[in-house]
Amino acid sequence: MSLTALALPDVLTTVGGQAFSLVAGAAVGVFAGARYQEPLQRASERRRRLRYAKRITQQQQSGVGRGVSVAGLETRVHIVEGDGRLLLEPANVQIRLEQQPVELSAFVRDARARVLDAMAAPTADAGVEAAWNSETLVSLLGYRITRTGAREDSQLLLSACPTDYATFTATVTGLDDDIEVTGPDGALTTTSVRQQYLYDEAVTAEAIDRPVPELANGLGVALLVFTDDDKVILARRRTTARARPGERDVSVVEGMHTEHDRSSADALDVVSAAVRGCEEELGIQVGRRDVKILALGVDMTYYQWSFLGLVNAHRGAGPRPARAARAGPVGGPPRGGAGRPAGGVRTLQAGRRLGPGTGDRLPRPLPPGRRRSRPPGRRGGLRPAAPDVPAPPPAEPGRLEAPRLSHAEHPPKARFRWVRLSRRRRGTRTRRPCSRTVP
Repeated sequence: MSLTALALPDVLTTVGGQAFSLVAGAAVGVFAGARYQEPLQRASERRRRLRYAKRITQQQQSGVGRGVSVAGLETRVHIVEGDGRLLLEPANVQIRLEQQPVELSAFVRDARARVLDAMAAPTADAGVEAAWNSETLVSLLGYRITRTGAREDSQLLLSACPTDYATFTATVTGLDDDIEVTGPDGALTTTSVRQQYLYDEAVTAEAIDRPVPELANGLGVALLVFTDDDKVILARRRTTARARPGERDVSVVEGMHTEHDRSSADALDVVSAAVRGCEEELGIQVGRRDVKILALGVDMTYYQWSFLGLVNAHRGAGPRPARAARAGPVGGPPRGGAGRPAGGVRTLQAGRRLGPGTGDRLPRPLPPGRRRSRPPGRRGGLRPAAPDVPAPPPAEPGRLEAPRLSHAEHPPKARFRWVRLSRRRRGTRTRRPCSRTVP
C-alpha cells in the first residue's frame, strides 16, 4: 500500500473537521449576534448615559464648567437634556399648553408697564421698527425628564403657558436693565431683574433645574442650518436689535407660537416651530425629517430657554444658477426668461399645477386643428376636429329630402369606431378614426 493511500483518510478527517468547525462557529456567531446584539447595544448606551450624567452631576456639585464649551471657550448656555449625539425624537417631546398665563409679581408688572409705555410712545428714529405687543409667545412653567420603556430614549414633558411680547422684553432682553425702585426708607435705589431673582450662584443653579415661570418667557428653537456643500449658515443680527445687536448668531432663532405651532387643542409641536422659523427667517422650505432636535438648554445671558438642533437645507450655500429659458406655448414668450414680468413675479404657465386637486390644472394649448374630447383634468385623449361642413340648402316644396351634394361641396366625414386599449388601461375605451371614409 502506498504512502498516499495511507494518508488520505487522515487528510479527509482533518479537512472535514476544520470545515465543520468553521460552519458551526459561523452558525453560533450569527445566532449570538441576532440574539444578543440589541441588548448589548442598549447596555452600552445605558452605561454611556450614566457616565455622562455622573460627569454632569459632578460639575454641578463643584459649580464649575456647567456651560457648554466650544473650542475651549466656555459659554453661558447650559444643557438640561441631550448630549449632542442622540436625537430627541419629536414623539418624545411633549409640550402641554396651559390656558391661563402665569401671575406676575409686582416688580415684573411694573417693568412690563414701563415697556408698554415705551412701545406706545412715538419713535423719532426712522430706522427703528415700531413694536407691537404680540400675545402668542410661550412661557415655560416646568419640565420633567423620563425614559421610554422599550429603548430607554430620552422623553421630555414640558408645561407652558401663553405670554406677551412686553413681558418677554421686560424679563429676557431687559434682564440686566437698570430699574429705579423706592426703598423702605423712601430712597431711590437701582436694581435689575437679575439682581432680584438670580442674585447668587445657588439661586442661579436652582433656576436651571427648576425654571422661574415669571422669567422663562419666549420658549423657542435655535437651529444651525447645514448645506449640501458642507457649509453652515450664520446670521448677523441687526444693529437695532435689543439682544446682541450686530453680532453673529446661529441660522434660525424663532420663538414658539401658541396658534401656528399647535399639534392639538392643548399641545405644541417643536418641529412645526422649526419648519416655520426656517421659512420666515431664511426663506427656505424644509420638511419635518430635515429637522433634528438635539437638546433642551437655557442661555443664562438672557435666561432664554430654547431647543437646540440642526437642519439639512438640501441646497448649496452659493447663489442659485439662472435657469435657461424654455420654449413656451405656440405664439407665446419663452418660459423662465421673458415670460416673467419685470417685477419678478412668476406667471402661471399652461399645465402648471395650482393646487392639490386635479381640477386646479390649467389646460395646455392644443395644436391647430385639434379640440378636446373631454373637459380638462379628466382622463381622455384628443380627437380630430370635424371639418366645417356647409349647411344644406332648404328643401324645395314637395320634396322630402335635400339634393345630394358632390364631394367638392360636401367633404367626407371621418367614421369613428370604439377600440380596446392596452391591458394596463383595460376597461377604458376611446374613439379612433377608421382608415376609410364615406361621403
